[in-house]
Amino acid sequence: PQYFSGSVASGVADLKTDAPLKTTDRLLAGSIGKTFVAALTLRLVEEGKLDLNDKIEKWLGGESWFAELPNAKDVTLRMLLNHSSGIENIDDLESFQKQVRKSGGRNVKYDELISYVLNKKPLFRAGSDYHYADTNYILAGMIIEKVSGKRLYELITERFLQPYKLERTIPSDSSTLPEVANGYFENKPLVVDGKFTINPQWEWAGGGFASTAEDLARWGGLLYSGSVLTPASMDEMFKSTTVGE
Repeated sequence: PQYFSGSVASGVADLKTDAPLKTTDRLLAGSIGKTFVAALTLRLVEEGKLDLNDKIEKWLGGESWFAELPNAKDVTLRMLLNHSSGIENIDDLESFQKQVRKSGGRNVKYDELISYVLNKKPLFRAGSDYHYADTNYILAGMIIEKVSGKRLYELITERFLQPYKLERTIPSDSSTLPEVANGYFENKPLVVDGKFTINPQWEWAGGGFASTAEDLARWGGLLYSGSVLTPASMDEMFKSTTVGE
């Protein structure tokens, strides 16, 4: 409660060398990174640069692929953030998984990530149900960059990581990341000779950060105590359209 914090580590960071895991070792933080994207979106709403109820066509309608996006004309920014767009999760698609295994070590363009859901039937009518999807946050990231004229990672670093001194949190935007402990996928190391075999950059706004338990706990404390957003924005964040989940 007094914002003192501490952390512990157990086990090893690398099965080959048996190097012990340290509390300062960065780990890929996965979808916890969506909290940074959601908080940034609400900051831009507070500044009048975005409106949660605007259709995403307002910002993305000029993209060559937009008409092929499921529920394209009906999805709002709010629906992206609360996963009620009816758009599939690219991570669940076999075509995406095959491509990651085949060439996941390279950098990917975000339009390519969206391509896996194009011309697919919507899961449901926009706004009528709930389905968790990284795809929603990738689209939200595109909107943020378009309206701000800055890179998503640049904005999150400027607005959150630096002011709140989250010094062990970094964008996972490259196949080489400093001081990130090894991970394993299908019993094979994800980091070989200091380089990720599957580039974390593919996750982008769907997650997109490496951090420590202590940094993430501090960020959670700040965000959910109301130190990051206005009370009105916090109310918006906690509104849910979840049906049955």
